[in-house]
Amino acid sequence: YVICPDTTINLDIGDKGFGVTEPSTKIKCGENGLQEDNCVINGGSYHLMINATDVGVYGMTFVDARTTSIEINANVEEPSSITFNDCSWEKNMGLATFSIAAESADVSENSLAPVIISNSTFLMNNAEGSIISNGGSPLTISKSIFTQNSALNGSLIHIESNTTTISDVEFVKNVISEDIIFVSSDAELMERDICGFDNEAVNDSCDGIAELVSGSLCKEGECELNCSSLMPCQAPSCFDDWEQLTRRMDKSVGGESFVLCPGSSLLLGNDGSPLRISESDIVVSCGSDGTLENQCLIIGGELQVLIDGAASGVRFEGVTFSSSKKVSIAAFGGSEASATFDGCEFSGHSGDAVVAIINNDEGTGALQDGMMIEKPTDAAMGVSINSCIFKENVIDFSPVVNVGGQVKVNETTFVSNIGLGGSGAVTSFFDSPLSVVSSCFLENQGNSSGAILLIQDKIDSFVQENNFGEDNVVSVGDCINVVLAKPSGSFISCYTFDSIECRSGAISPTISPGMPIAVPTSLPSPRKCYGEDNWETFFTDVRDSMGNEVFTLCEGLSIDIEDMESKGLAPLMIKESGVTIECAAPSTCLLSGGSSHIVLSGSIQDVAVTGLTLVDASESSIAGTLERPSSVEFELCDWINNKGATVVSIVTEGGNRRMSSRNLEYENLLTLKNCNFEENSASDAIIKGSESSIVLDSVIFERNTMENVVDISNGFLFLVDSCFIDSGTTSTLINNKNSGVIIDDIFLSGSDNSECVGYLDDNGGCNSLTSASSCIAEKKRCISRWIDLAIAMRTISADDEEHIFTVCPNAVLDASNSGPIVINESKTVLRCGGNGASDGNCVVKGGDIQFKIEGSPKDVLFSGITFAEASVAAINAAGDRASQASVVDCIFRDIKGAHAALLIYGGKVPLIQRTGRRLSIEDFTEAYERSMTVEVSYSLFSSNEVNLAPIANLKGSLEVSSCKFNSNNGTTIAGGVMEWFSGSISVKKSCFTSNYGTLAGSIYANGDLAVETECFSEGNQNSDQRCNDGLFLATAREFDGGPTGLCVAIVNSECGAKVAPAVPPTVAPTVPVRPTSVSPQIQCIQSWSALNSSISEGIQNTFTLCPDKDLLAGEDAIILNRRTEGTDIAIECYGESGETCLIKGGRRHFHILGEGIQVLFRGIKFEDSKDVSILAAGDGNSKLRFKDCEWTANKGPAAVLIYNGIMGDEYDIESLKYPGKSMSVNFDSCSFTNHTATTGVVVNIGGTVIMTTSAFKSNQDTSIGCIQCVGEDSRLELYDNCFIENDSNKPGAVFLTDGAEMRVNDGNFGYDNKVPATLTNCADIFTLAPGEMCNAITCPGTCSTFDAKGCGISGFGYAAPSLAPIPDNGNINSPFIGTIKLEETSLFTSLFFLRNICVALLTVFFGICAVFSCSKTYYGAGEKKEKKSDESNPPSKTESMSSREANGMNVKEQEVVKQKQGGLFRRGKRKTESNDDETNLVVDAECVPISKGEPSAAFGQVAEDPMELS
Repeated sequence: YVICPDTTINLDIGDKGFGVTEPSTKIKCGENGLQEDNCVINGGSYHLMINATDVGVYGMTFVDARTTSIEINANVEEPSSITFNDCSWEKNMGLATFSIAAESADVSENSLAPVIISNSTFLMNNAEGSIISNGGSPLTISKSIFTQNSALNGSLIHIESNTTTISDVEFVKNVISEDIIFVSSDAELMERDICGFDNEAVNDSCDGIAELVSGSLCKEGECELNCSSLMPCQAPSCFDDWEQLTRRMDKSVGGESFVLCPGSSLLLGNDGSPLRISESDIVVSCGSDGTLENQCLIIGGELQVLIDGAASGVRFEGVTFSSSKKVSIAAFGGSEASATFDGCEFSGHSGDAVVAIINNDEGTGALQDGMMIEKPTDAAMGVSINSCIFKENVIDFSPVVNVGGQVKVNETTFVSNIGLGGSGAVTSFFDSPLSVVSSCFLENQGNSSGAILLIQDKIDSFVQENNFGEDNVVSVGDCINVVLAKPSGSFISCYTFDSIECRSGAISPTISPGMPIAVPTSLPSPRKCYGEDNWETFFTDVRDSMGNEVFTLCEGLSIDIEDMESKGLAPLMIKESGVTIECAAPSTCLLSGGSSHIVLSGSIQDVAVTGLTLVDASESSIAGTLERPSSVEFELCDWINNKGATVVSIVTEGGNRRMSSRNLEYENLLTLKNCNFEENSASDAIIKGSESSIVLDSVIFERNTMENVVDISNGFLFLVDSCFIDSGTTSTLINNKNSGVIIDDIFLSGSDNSECVGYLDDNGGCNSLTSASSCIAEKKRCISRWIDLAIAMRTISADDEEHIFTVCPNAVLDASNSGPIVINESKTVLRCGGNGASDGNCVVKGGDIQFKIEGSPKDVLFSGITFAEASVAAINAAGDRASQASVVDCIFRDIKGAHAALLIYGGKVPLIQRTGRRLSIEDFTEAYERSMTVEVSYSLFSSNEVNLAPIANLKGSLEVSSCKFNSNNGTTIAGGVMEWFSGSISVKKSCFTSNYGTLAGSIYANGDLAVETECFSEGNQNSDQRCNDGLFLATAREFDGGPTGLCVAIVNSECGAKVAPAVPPTVAPTVPVRPTSVSPQIQCIQSWSALNSSISEGIQNTFTLCPDKDLLAGEDAIILNRRTEGTDIAIECYGESGETCLIKGGRRHFHILGEGIQVLFRGIKFEDSKDVSILAAGDGNSKLRFKDCEWTANKGPAAVLIYNGIMGDEYDIESLKYPGKSMSVNFDSCSFTNHTATTGVVVNIGGTVIMTTSAFKSNQDTSIGCIQCVGEDSRLELYDNCFIENDSNKPGAVFLTDGAEMRVNDGNFGYDNKVPATLTNCADIFTLAPGEMCNAITCPGTCSTFDAKGCGISGFGYAAPSLAPIPDNGNINSPFIGTIKLEETSLFTSLFFLRNICVALLTVFFGICAVFSCSKTYYGAGEKKEKKSDESNPPSKTESMSSREANGMNVKEQEVVKQKQGGLFRRGKRKTESNDDETNLVVDAECVPISKGEPSAAFGQVAEDPMELS
């Protein structure tokens, strides 16, 4: 129900308002459900009485209810949330303002509808009880304010039962008789960031949160309560704590001053959050007067200040910023935003830049992998730097980097800065306006310029005055002050500073004696936009121009030239070379009426007119009388309804002589490119020229009336890719008197009534033109409006021609309030500019679905388009299985709340619910037919927040190559790519960084076929951390508590995605690699005591060790625990990847403990510990990761022990009691060598171990192998590891006890591992039988083998023999009963071995055994059956099962482990059956029955179990 804006619904006294009894009821103010649209329900006893589920109320204001404004019965069938968003309650009276109750007190929490109140206000309500009374529902209140309310006999919020969550709520100037918040003993309150100010508590009540003591009763109004006060809402007089400052800034609504305490040091630390400013008119000052002398220091962190959105009027005064690691000031706001830095100092910074000005919607995402210097789609914010100092910063690029912003630097000093990749002070890109006045540049060093570097084509946007430079140094070239270079990298010009002394006031050295000073010529002012209000200025500026200037007309300009002629302000007169007149948005600038629009005169060269629409001229719209040589070009111009003798006329003064096609550069040249002439009426010709060369490239003449279309004399005509539509002439189409012609690809339609549909030959005869099959110009002409694109694409015909639609560079096509453009014809191409590249900044934004592909079109192409802000999907690829589309060099960004950015789905797309429940994959119905094929390459998916995944493939075929996925959020499935309904996906050479997906951080596959090749994944997350950076292959679609399946590691160490062709600035090289030796600016730790002290101080959280120093460990371990909520600890080796730092000796190296701790070790070598090197004793929520680490020659019970229990100094690992869930430990590219551990190398008791691309070699005399897992919660995952020449006293390099779970892929390799022959020859994976124990004689259990044929880890290269003998475990008296593990093989391998079996059996048994071929091809056909004894049927084990009893071969349904097979994956069910005569393997197909116990010629030995051979 949509309430019309500005509507008031008045209820009579006693009226009970509106009863909501139907589920899925939504009430909203206006179409958008916003309070600002002023929808009011006024009066009555009640406003809403809700007895239903899935109810939403948006933007409503509730006033003057006499009993209760909102009455909710939360006890409903199938409860779903009841939501109030952006609502207001004002001046209500009665028992309560908002009441939640249940019909029965005996209800469970799951049967009650959750109630959500967000972004709402409670103002001046007067309740006899409580303002909000919650007696029966889970309640959430967020981002709301309670002010000037009165609770006469109760609390503002009364919580009787269940859980209430309150966050970001303020209580201001309320009057309460009891408490602000009352929590009964049957209720639970979860609160965060709530505060109070100036509340009045009467009757000695609690002015905060009152919690009823459990078991106590209230007698005669007296209750036993615990009262806790609220944090004050008002800001302190000054700030000296960084967290306090950032927390208060987050609550600011703008127009507020923040004073830093004089002498304060606000420390961020490496993981400190930046000060984020999103509101306007924020002032941060050092002391009340904002001066450097007050010494306010902001120090450390990666990013210190982030300014985004449209925050304008931001100001910093007198603040010192120091020692950031990436960017100190990220000025990431849009063009409306602005910030000023007055009297500030920036010193000691490293990273990408000190101040970076970029319009970056991705927020800090741009800083994850270094500065992203890309041509901006939109202008960035304005930044003024006044009287500041930049000193001793060592920056990878430049101290100040401007990409699209307006930057002013006044009276500022840059001294002793180093810009390794750009300049020593300021670098500006892409003609971004930059003004530098009265500033000084002293002793700075840059790669391409010592001071200022301009990466752009022209100097126009740069202004400088009274600047001084001295002793600056440049690494490339010899221009030390100002360098102008093209984005392509080529050097253009060098400029010097014009002052002989420093005038900044901060530092004032004198000029060196005898130093030569060159004063450059004056530089033009930045470009501006002319509109109707300053047309006179525009007219005179063009008329009086000295040449080489660009004049830009504002978008939407409309000028009556006839009126301006009467004032002497028309026509426009161009009489100097190098003049450019352009429309900011092509085709939106209109000049109408008058005799002529533009007059050209003199010898003018390089004159350009772009994007104008010229209509209704009574004489010649363009009148030119030119002298040789001249050159004029019109591009993207339209002439409509002009009525003179000609529309465009160019006359050359001088003698008559015939032109040739070879001397154009010395003569007059008129070029018209991508222009239209429509419905003009010319008594002579549309275009007329003499003594000139005319080039008509992609020009359309449509419905014009004239004698000739082109009349050219004594000149030359080039006519290519142009069209004549319904443009019949009274004479000749082309009248070329004494003029040569070159004509190619001309389209003719409806022009047959001309005397000559062609041009004249040398004798004056007619050379008829042959029409091309289509109008090429229509394909080349660019489109700048959504409606024009929709009309053009709707009218394409079904033919075999290519239909090309070109979007104008820098155009923004707004698809809001419009349905999708449907593409159903083959060879449809949508591209950005003529080259279809994303750097053309062609943006399609808004709308639900922007483009929908239907039917069976093939060769559909999207090239270079940026898709943004779609609410359902940017592209819905809904074609059938025969259709195909490609997406090349496109950008998908800022798509929020949609299903996906790119959705491959042929069914009915569920409508997005604007509020309430977020849709998921369960809302999609599987399409009957397979969907289309989509190929995505060289594209970027960034900052999208979608329901499923940025790319969601639902039963289609998807190929992704060389794409990047960054900072995306797939709220129900994956952060990058997902597949469902048995589709297929192939992802190659693509990169996934900082994405989040509920089920998988990168890729989720739930179907038939998934291939991942050469991809890179880092910093991604999923909800349970099981598959952050991997490819998750689900084995069960319907699940409770998460899917089951395999997380396959994505192992590339760097991003290998190829990028589409771009124009990088080669003058300013990219950020250099990290140095191998310790830089003076980097302080690394050189001793064990220094590391221990640094960690104990708790000031920082990242600790960098020096690579050339050995840290000799002491007897006591360094303890790592959580000191600050949300803080991780990292200990890493400084230097290039592959560098290691040695920690040696001591009893124990590190002891990790605590709840929820996260620790990273990178590049560390651990050696010669006497006890365990690492004791990982964190709880089940803690995580520990080792990257590129080594353990060698440690001599204790284990190198790494995972155990969350109590143990003394003297302990026996094998006797430790199971403690409950232990922490998770991830080993990535690590090695364990030459240990003599008494138990095992890695021992896991109750935790999770994920081992990837790691090696165990030459570990001797261990009791239980290389890895041991013990306990019900123990879990082991092995991916692509190597176990070589290890020696243990019990079976297996890997040893698992009852209850431990294991998952492996087929990339693990084992070679020459030794176990006691008296027990068993199981050398790979051994699982102890339930309830059994090992002794010197027996060790009952099952054995599994590693699959890989070699080890590919560098430094551990081994290959297995080509024919390894099959162990004979057939001795029924042996205490060990072996099994061969299940594995999947590729189709090729399966068929190869089946062929060999068939040949062998036919040869040996002479056809005794019948051979049948499978009825259909299937993957995973090569499973191996467990061996079983003739006497017993012990429990079997596979990687997807725990070691609990699986009832041997009598299991009827058993999940097949999903394993990597050369990039090929298959999901399926396995059924095994056993009898005395034969054994069959059934995988949805017929298989060959094979008798048991016969000799095999293929392998030369008896196969006791025939399935061993497969």
